[in-house]
Amino acid sequence: MTRGLDGDGADGQPPAPGRLVHVTELLAAHGRPLQSAGRRHRRPDPDEPAAEHPTPLEHPKPTEPVPDPEPKPTEPVPDPEPVPTPEPVPTPEPVPAPTTTTAPAPSGSAAREWVMVGGQLGLALVAGAALWFGFRWLWAGLPVLALVLSLVVTVALVAVVRVLRKAEDFVSTLLAVLAGLVVTVSPPVLTLTGH
Repeated sequence: MTRGLDGDGADGQPPAPGRLVHVTELLAAHGRPLQSAGRRHRRPDPDEPAAEHPTPLEHPKPTEPVPDPEPKPTEPVPDPEPVPTPEPVPTPEPVPAPTTTTAPAPSGSAAREWVMVGGQLGLALVAGAALWFGFRWLWAGLPVLALVLSLVVTVALVAVVRVLRKAEDFVSTLLAVLAGLVVTVSPPVLTLTGH
């Protein structure tokens, strides 16, 4: 609904001030029919004559389907040639999976492993002592070479630990670095402290 501000009312009289005027009253006052609410049309230009405005399109009426004049005869489909079925292939008898039974470990294997661990520990102590005495001699005579070799030996020790452990373990790496520094750098530290 619109508020009538200008123009005639439905009876040809101007609408009363403040009175609401419905759109159908405005259209009827100007002699135009109400268009369908479902479609939007362009706003008519007031300079054009009323006859030139397009009229709303009518929806086409539904048409009934037109049947075919004569049904087309269908041709008989020839029977397909029989496909020979392949002979069944005999399935081989299932082969039993090999069973692996783990025999209980003999009690000698646990003792053998402890002997190997002890041997590795003894070998590591002998190698560490030899390196310590070698670096003691190097620090006394060639300190620059001893410094370079201490870094090389420490890095090599870390690499050996990583290869033997086959995993990146922070604790093992830290222990390897500490062992390398103790073996290579402790001789000059002990000499400087007077021991």
